[in-house]
This record gives sequence, structure tokens and C-alpha cells, in this order.
Amino acid sequence: MMHRPIDFHRSMGYSISMKVLFLAKDHTDLGHLESYRDAGDELTVVSCYDAHLDFFTYKGYNVIDSTHFFDDFDDMTHDPNRIIIGNPPYGNGGNDAIRFLNRSAELSDTIIMVLPLSIRKVSAINKISPDIVCVDDIRLPDGTFPKGIHTVRQKWVRTNSPRPKIEVIREHPDFEFLNRKDPEANVFVMRVGYAGKVMTEGYEKYRDSSTGHFFLRVNDQKVIDALKECEPEFRSAASETNGLNVLSKDELVRIYSNHIGYDLSKSTGSVFDL
Repeated sequence: MMHRPIDFHRSMGYSISMKVLFLAKDHTDLGHLESYRDAGDELTVVSCYDAHLDFFTYKGYNVIDSTHFFDDFDDMTHDPNRIIIGNPPYGNGGNDAIRFLNRSAELSDTIIMVLPLSIRKVSAINKISPDIVCVDDIRLPDGTFPKGIHTVRQKWVRTNSPRPKIEVIREHPDFEFLNRKDPEANVFVMRVGYAGKVMTEGYEKYRDSSTGHFFLRVNDQKVIDALKECEPEFRSAASETNGLNVLSKDELVRIYSNHIGYDLSKSTGSVFDL
């Protein structure tokens, strides 16, 4: 099943006749490649999977393999006049996509890629080179790719001010994260699968699970009620991934804090500061 065509850059204000490095995976990228070649762009294809190298060569493209892309060859140095475009391999947890993105940041000032939806998560953003910033982010329609693969098209550009890492928040004064075996836990939030589900009973079977679900000690009914009200947002945040939905501790704390209007720069306070 072929994916729907994706407009990588023409809608973003770029003119023709550019120096383009296109990350291609297989024959489904041919339509994009033809558009650049027909437009007169100086085009080099990076065959992300070496098994397809001969295919792109047969089609008449100037092709390099992924080893060439990642190694320090003379033609693989930074060029501000180069734009890197494509849909790289994603890998487990999107780590291959991040690897291709970070290498692209060493070679170009402008990168436009289709990336896994999980690239929006703090854990992924903090792995991306601080020398680039995302200036455009569009979620692509479900069905753009088969097998339930959810993606975004992002534009990254070089910055003169390194992007700071996002602080990962793992605690809140209104509740305490406990070990799954701790009997004082009275609120359960599912981390994976039906991630974001909030329960106050019927969760004992999950105490033997090794999937890292969240067990909380909460001493105020107002907090329990607020956590339950956050469930739709928890579930939405958890769905920003491919494969199983996953809610991080940081997402749980940030969503709850935003819901009650709590300033995360403080270290004390709340049960809504009343």
C-alpha cells in the first residue's frame, strides 16, 4: 500500500532550482524525486536503506548510501545553500529519525522532514540537536501512511542561540508517586495501553505489572477529582506516538498543573493554593 503524496516544501515558500538532499526509503518516494528533478533542482538522493541503492541508481539519480551520509566525506560538510528533505526511517521510539535529523543539522541550515508523531514528546525533543529549532509543525492526516503510522511534517532551521533542553518534571506537591507495591497508593494512572485512564479502585491486578503504571498517594479529594477531570487530556497526550499509547510522568504533572493553574516554577503550595 503506497502512502499519500506529501508536499515537502513547495507550500512553504521555497523556489525551484535548489541544492536538495533527499532522504529516500523506497519506490514510494519516486513521485517526490521526479518533481525535484523536473524542477531543475540539484538533487542528490540518500538511499536510507542500502537495499534500494541500485534501484535509485537505475532510475538515473545521483545516489549516496546511508554510510556516506553519516561519514565525514568532503561533500558531506555543512552547506547553508543545501536543503535536506525526506521521510527517514523511524526506528524504535523514533530514535532512527532523530539520528537522521541530527546529522542533517550538521549539513544544512534548513530541514523539512516527515517524522513520527512521537517527535513532539519532550523525551524526543531533548535528544534533538540544540543548534536547530522547529518553526513549522503540521500533523499529517491519519491514513497518510498504512498500518496506523501517525506522522508530522516539520521544518527545522539553524539558530544562533542554542535551544535549551526542556526540564523534565517528575513531582508535584499535590501527590506522590509511589512504588507499585506500596499499599498507600490510592490513585492509579495507566501509563501504557489505555494510557491516561485514572482509577481509584479495581486496579490491584496492575500491581504485578512491569509496565511502569503510575501509583499515586493523594490526600485530598479535590486532587483526585482534578486528576479524573484531566483524563481526556492525559489520553490525548499519550496518543502522540506510534504503537502503544504512552503517558510520561512529565506529561501527567504538566497537564494536571495546567488544569489547576499551578505554577511549576514553585516547589511548594497547591491543593490549589487555597
